[in-house]
Amino acid sequence: MEDVNDIWNTIKKGISESGGKIMGKEEIPKRNSWFDEECQIILEDEKKAYFKMINGNSRQHKLFKKKKKRVLFKSKLEQMEIGYSNNEAKKCCQKVIV
Repeated sequence: MEDVNDIWNTIKKGISESGGKIMGKEEIPKRNSWFDEECQIILEDEKKAYFKMINGNSRQHKLFKKKKKRVLFKSKLEQMEIGYSNNEAKKCCQKVIV
């Protein structure tokens, strides 16, 4: 016994084939006449850059930013320690706020 989907696909195929023979195939006109080879090349370059960003460099960028933050935090901490050791509490507290 045939499945309902098989029966439907047989009917659909028959209608499409007979319609194609009677009416012929119609070419779909281009929608955007301005979209040419140059635009296609630019679009492909953008896609490549996007996939490159997603697939590989994001982890490296995160690690780089994390390293930069750590260096900044370390330098602020050292300035605070110098201010504390020189009994300059005001400068030490300003570094905490900034």
